[in-house]
Amino acid sequence: LLGPLYTLYPIYDKILHFFMPLMFTSIAFHMTHNLNLKRKWRIIFALFIVIGSVGLFEIAEYSLDYFFNLDLQGVTAKKFQEFGASLEVVQEPLDDTMIDMIFGVLGAILYSVCITLFVKKRRLSWVEQINVSCRASPLVSSVPVIPFPPLCCSL
Repeated sequence: LLGPLYTLYPIYDKILHFFMPLMFTSIAFHMTHNLNLKRKWRIIFALFIVIGSVGLFEIAEYSLDYFFNLDLQGVTAKKFQEFGASLEVVQEPLDDTMIDMIFGVLGAILYSVCITLFVKKRRLSWVEQINVSCRASPLVSSVPVIPFPPLCCSL
């Protein structure tokens, strides 16, 4: 469905490999909410889960290339000429794999640093802050507060 974006915009692959681990780290961090761990260990746990999954994803990409010749590794771009378009290799498969892994790890680290700074800045957790603000509101003071997911005020 989004395959043409890879050939029209070679940077699209790098954007995906940066933002998907960033979002996956967020999901992994919030999935560990009920574990009996300190917040810093939840952040580290989520970070390493994502770093491992980035590596597994690249291994899967290599395996699909090797067994089914799908050409998932490497970056190709359409080169428009006078009489048509041709594909040109922009980045070799090994370089593509390493840069994809670097962007994945950077995305996971960025989320981990941001959540650490966000939590250190506040004394209450973000869920507790939402609960306090919801209880202070006269419109929803009688509505029960759900601590997780973040939409705590049901109407």
